[in-house]
Amino acid sequence: MIRQCLGRDREMIRAMLLKEGLSPSEMAFDASGHETWVMEEDGGVAGFFTLREEHGLPYVVHFCGQPGTGWALARELKWVLGGRRALVNVPVGKGKLLAAARRVLGAEAYGVKDGHVFLVMEGSHG
Repeated sequence: MIRQCLGRDREMIRAMLLKEGLSPSEMAFDASGHETWVMEEDGGVAGFFTLREEHGLPYVVHFCGQPGTGWALARELKWVLGGRRALVNVPVGKGKLLAAARRVLGAEAYGVKDGHVFLVMEGSHG
């Protein structure tokens, strides 16, 4: 089940991002203007993604899930996006993460700037 983030989710999300190597200053899931969606499984957070608006398009700020949830979380992200495109970026040198963004999200690279590979992905129409 996908739903908007609730206050009770914050500690689990913070722990997931820390495990992925993000510092607290890099965490933007509860920033003003950001929209965080949680995929719930067995009453807990199985995964989540955070979106913000940039250049008139949704921008994926965070996409993180427990092991084995990537494909399901990607389907939920595409459903939330609807028919819209979204921007994604991956730091240069993170080959496995870039490959996962391409494979799981179906994102295609369109440029490199400031140490990041920028990609665009399509939402689902149904």
